[in-house]
Amino acid sequence: IPTAFGRLKQLRHIQLSNNHLTGTLPTEIAMLSQYLLSLVLDQNKFTGAIISELGKLSRLTTLSIERNSNFDKGPIPSTLGNLQNLVSLKVSSSSLTGTLPSEMGLLSNLKVLHLNENELTGSIPSEVLDSLTNLKLLNLSGNKL
Repeated sequence: IPTAFGRLKQLRHIQLSNNHLTGTLPTEIAMLSQYLLSLVLDQNKFTGAIISELGKLSRLTTLSIERNSNFDKGPIPSTLGNLQNLVSLKVSSSSLTGTLPSEMGLLSNLKVLHLNENELTGSIPSEVLDSLTNLKLLNLSGNKL
């Protein structure tokens, strides 16, 4: 993804799925924090980590980066807990490891959560389950929970 995307200040929706995009997610994407509502980057070939800067996209309602198995193995960035407008979070098959961060409990508007087919371990923090009262669809299959 070109870093120039960060300069498209009026951009509301980015849909770049199934494009065989490579490289890392640009941190400049955080420059879209005032306007961006949806970011869908499914089925590409991104490398590197899932960047913590995604947590700066405060107006985001949809974040989907499913089936990007070339990401470096790593945890769910705790900064995703800052996305309090998020309704749908889909990060299945994206090389996630570690535990589910308690900050996920801050996503009180979340209705859809797909974290399946990763390598998540441990138990689901009770503060997450207690707070996600709007959740309609939860998929955690294919992990080590």
